[in-house]
Amino acid sequence: MTQVIAELERCLSGGSSTVAFERSADTSTSGLSAGSGNELQQFLQQISSGEGSTATSAAPAGSKGTVVSPSSGEAETMISSAGEGGTDPRTEQTVTLNQSGEPKGVSPRTVRGLTPSGSPSGQRMKLLLLSSIAVAVVVLLGIVFVVRGKSGTLHLEITDDLTEVTIGETGRVVKGVADEEVRLALGEHVLHIQREDLAFDTNPFEVTKGENVPIKVERVGRRVRAMQGKTLLRHKESSNSTPQTSNQSSPKTSVTIQRRVGKYEVVAPGYQAKVNSDGLLEKLVVAETTLIETTNFGGGDNFGRIGLGGLVTAKQTDATLVFQQARDYRLKYEFDAGGFTVRAQVTEAAAQRDAIDNKSYFIFYEVFFPNAASMVRRLDGPGDFSLPTSMAESTSRFVVAFKNGIELEISSPPTEAYFNSSRWSHGHLAFDTDNIFRFDIRKPSTIPNPAPVWRPTAQQ
Repeated sequence: MTQVIAELERCLSGGSSTVAFERSADTSTSGLSAGSGNELQQFLQQISSGEGSTATSAAPAGSKGTVVSPSSGEAETMISSAGEGGTDPRTEQTVTLNQSGEPKGVSPRTVRGLTPSGSPSGQRMKLLLLSSIAVAVVVLLGIVFVVRGKSGTLHLEITDDLTEVTIGETGRVVKGVADEEVRLALGEHVLHIQREDLAFDTNPFEVTKGENVPIKVERVGRRVRAMQGKTLLRHKESSNSTPQTSNQSSPKTSVTIQRRVGKYEVVAPGYQAKVNSDGLLEKLVVAETTLIETTNFGGGDNFGRIGLGGLVTAKQTDATLVFQQARDYRLKYEFDAGGFTVRAQVTEAAAQRDAIDNKSYFIFYEVFFPNAASMVRRLDGPGDFSLPTSMAESTSRFVVAFKNGIELEISSPPTEAYFNSSRWSHGHLAFDTDNIFRFDIRKPSTIPNPAPVWRPTAQQ
């Protein structure tokens, strides 16, 4: 574009140039060469030709034409030479131009490219070229403006099963427990929140380009509130709801968590789980069938993982467990009637320190399956395979089938994840943010919700 503008300026200023034109013996039209060989520059040079500029005549095959621009007002002379003298037009000819740029005694059809700069056709050509380039520049600028985008991101988190959120004028509805990112137009937006008899609109929040706006909608006692970070957008209290305390579980979930020596025991409708003091799931059992033997989060026992590099603290709230090792690792479990969600977080510094070969993408969240796991059905691509595998099988969303008909569906971030034997490893984790893994348990209707394999006892 810079070259085009420079050529236009030179055309308008009436500057002169001298160009040598050469024709190959095997072509039927004149070939042009002007420095860089750019055809657009050559075209501009031709239409700018006039007084004090260079012209050329059509030359036969194998010939060369040279034009000399005189510095005085004398007539211009152009000689086309084919190597031998004579009067035959195919060997040698002399063309004399007067001061107006018109060839003397030669038809304009004979001397190609001689359009005087002041003639109407030359001016029209310039105006046409300028107009075309101006339109192209405007279109390009418009495309760039559009490509840069006019949207931002809303990160919406809902922690209550009965809450429904409608996102502003888009009309999009998100129901129940969710953690989603939604693209929104730049500017102000509101959320309409509804839970049973309770309904309200939040205060406006602004979405700006390149910003991720986090909003959390949660139930706290008899209130439902929307928080943007630490800012309260709005809340409302329900007249029919009863406060939920730490000793009272929702009938929909009925999850009980008890702390024992070195572990936490979880009993939910249809399954039981054990989580050790490092925050790693040690056992998942359904109807006396073990679905998960154990898990790992880090580079491995020989490198580094959660629990090996320092003290791990634990916090329980209702059906939620959170394990934290300084700022390095964090595991959050959210248990419900149908399964559970794991939010795994690691800092980039810890990943570089603890990963295999100190390569941060070799920090893994891993699940080890028992012999009862018979087959894997991919949900993110074709091809089922048996367990244990004889080769690496890639998948980040799949169903593990067990011999008694029970299934465990696992959904994870769509980055590198694979099975090796009976172990599933998910690498290339995001740093300093949640990597979300969802475990959904499905069992045949012939298998009722069994009595717990182990029963929680009083806290020790």
